[in-house]
Amino acid sequence: MKHTKKHFLSLTACLMALLLLLGGCNGAGSGTEASSAPAESGTALETTASEATFPEEQTQQAFDQFTEELFRDTVSSDTISLHYTLTDPEAYGITETPITFGTFSASSFQDACEELQTVRAELSAFSYEDLTESQQLTYDILMEYLTTELQGTDFELYQEALGPTTGIQAQLPVLLAEYTFYSAEDVEVYLQLLECLPDYFSSLLEFEQRKSEAGLFFSDTTADAVIASCESFIADPENNYLLSVFDDKVDALEGLTQEQREDYKTRNAEAVQNSVIPAYRLLADGLTGLKGTGTNDRGLAAFPEGKAYYAYLAASNTGSSWTPEEMIQKLSDQMSSDIFALAMVAQSDEDWIESFESFDFGFTEPEAMLEDLQQKILTDFPELDDTSYTINYVHESLEESMSPAFYLTPPIDADTDNKIYINRSSSTGGLYTTLAHEGYPGHLYQTVYFNRTNPCPLRHVLNFVGYTEGWATYVEQLAYGYNENASESAVALQQLNSALSLELSALADLYVNYEGYTLEQLQEFLATYGLGDEATAQTLFDYVVAEPGAYLPYVIGWLEFEELRDTAEETLGDSFELKEFHRFLLDLGPAPFDVIETYMEDWMAEQ
Repeated sequence: MKHTKKHFLSLTACLMALLLLLGGCNGAGSGTEASSAPAESGTALETTASEATFPEEQTQQAFDQFTEELFRDTVSSDTISLHYTLTDPEAYGITETPITFGTFSASSFQDACEELQTVRAELSAFSYEDLTESQQLTYDILMEYLTTELQGTDFELYQEALGPTTGIQAQLPVLLAEYTFYSAEDVEVYLQLLECLPDYFSSLLEFEQRKSEAGLFFSDTTADAVIASCESFIADPENNYLLSVFDDKVDALEGLTQEQREDYKTRNAEAVQNSVIPAYRLLADGLTGLKGTGTNDRGLAAFPEGKAYYAYLAASNTGSSWTPEEMIQKLSDQMSSDIFALAMVAQSDEDWIESFESFDFGFTEPEAMLEDLQQKILTDFPELDDTSYTINYVHESLEESMSPAFYLTPPIDADTDNKIYINRSSSTGGLYTTLAHEGYPGHLYQTVYFNRTNPCPLRHVLNFVGYTEGWATYVEQLAYGYNENASESAVALQQLNSALSLELSALADLYVNYEGYTLEQLQEFLATYGLGDEATAQTLFDYVVAEPGAYLPYVIGWLEFEELRDTAEETLGDSFELKEFHRFLLDLGPAPFDVIETYMEDWMAEQ
């Protein structure tokens, strides 16, 4: 439902140290250039199915019915998902649904695992050859998705819903605040939903207790960070974020009498005080009671099945077929190439330090930045008409636990309701490229574009974070080139600085959670790049331990897109057009990278 932009290791203050470490750039010629070879092909897509006994047209109708039912079941599994996906559920055949946040019970996990097996068996029963081209694409994507997710069915207690930044306790306040009221019925559902929060957090706490009993509870450092995010949100109950936001939304809802508005406001205040605040207090106190039961203050690799779980997590989060070892190798190779390029730029521009430090797009207001981006992208991206957005700022009670910026995806049947949030506590610099990531041609642009291709509804609920975050990171890198006031070397320095930050952050994630690096080993690794201070190492170590795999969809997804582009450019030569390449990726939409690579072969043949 929401795309976030993570805190990446900042190299801005350390770029000079890195270059000095290279001996004034004189010895940089020994660096290696990044490989432009295409990504290795993964396992061939499963494209055969058991023979059907009915005609081709009936197969296609049955497949549509199958995907529609799966969409309805998935999207109506909890009230938040349903409301953020559809403004008019009845138009999709969804009528009466329970009001719930869901649950974290062992039985619900087992049911979900069995459902994955059932859906995969039902999907395999369709005759692939009898499906239309668009249905075959949905088949390929769904089959790959199910195959990956089935790898995680043995790791129930390794999963984690809490985290300092991406945890449900940090994200939920914004989701509740942005719960749109289309009618009085929506207000009633929302108020009833708030009353469900204590039970939801109770089930979450019971899940954490089961993790604790199994020796899989997180470290005290992570617990303190999660508890702090809870405490921050409920620190001032009488002026809680959800009170004023609710009042504004009720006042803006047409068709209500003044008496109804006041009644809703009173009931909301009671629900916040009697349900929301106690639920967060319950969670904070429960986690405090579990402190000290964590057996591991390091990454996932230190748990018995931690490496296997992380390998699944990496595949699920990225949509890439690269193993963790291959990810480490590709990131290391890319870093070598980028350091070499960085040295070459610095060697060719004696004023490189000034060029880097004076880099500025010339805008101060986010609205002006987004307007400029919409014009600049027309050269290399397909035009997208009739889009709109609002810019909001993260409430001060949530600033410490929220990302620097994020985009809130609109319902698929109302894609003009786009919202970009900016965290004023951390978005002090680089806002232009951040808005390229969240807005144009990043999340907002990609989401609305894909929605307007009229895809199978099921594809909206299949989560391919590697594609969406990889795309946003890829275009964010391109956006540095939109600065008309900067020289080529200045643009290159910014891009390389950003790239090295991405690569180091992802490598830290992999080294700590897959290779089992200790804090001391991570600090030693960072020191080879001029970042050996203890504070930097500690901050990064704590983050990747608390949020394992969080960096991977951004960085691995970005590298996958870069490899796809390298392959297309090398194969097509003079026939390659960047806008058409982007059009192909956008038309295809979110998918595993193996699927994208397979379909790109046909696209290149057509070019």
